[in-house]
Amino acid sequence: MYRLADKVGLDDLKRSAFKAIKDNLAPSNIVHEVFCQFTSLYPDVQKLTTGYLCDNYRKPEVVRDLPVAVRRVAAGELEHAGDVIMSLMNQLASRGPV
Repeated sequence: MYRLADKVGLDDLKRSAFKAIKDNLAPSNIVHEVFCQFTSLYPDVQKLTTGYLCDNYRKPEVVRDLPVAVRRVAAGELEHAGDVIMSLMNQLASRGPV
């Protein structure tokens, strides 16, 4: 819905779809969401999802799933996800020591 709303310029629908994306983020799906091609196409969605991942990067599901996704990026399977890696690194670095 977000993609359609963006394409046809329906800002209210786009905001509603963005809220639905935000409301459905969970540690169990965040790695998939961060590294999917859809996220790479929309800077606002990328910022939302990478921020959520950074806020939850110590959750067991994220600890389990993140290395698999990073290996896929490194192997060239997720060519669209290079900016996501940089965004994650920058956000985590800006938070300072844990």
